[in-house]
Amino acid sequence: KLYVCLKEGKGVEYKAEKLSGGQKRMFSYFTANELKRFLEKAGFKISSTTLFSDPLGRTDVKWFYVFAEK
Repeated sequence: KLYVCLKEGKGVEYKAEKLSGGQKRMFSYFTANELKRFLEKAGFKISSTTLFSDPLGRTDVKWFYVFAEK
C-alpha cells in the first residue's frame, strides 16, 4: 500500500518559505495525472486520487493525494 501527498504543479523550484524558517528548499511538482502515470508504470494500481485546497489557506497552493496498491 502507498500513500503520497504532494503540492500540485509542474517543474522544479528552489524556494524559501516561512514554514522552513526562510531556508531554501527544493520542490518537485507533479500533476495528479503525471503521478498516476508514474505509479501505474511502476506496477501500482491507483485506489483513489483527491485534489484539495491548502490547509494553511494559501490560495496559490493546491495539494493532491493518491492511494495505491501493488
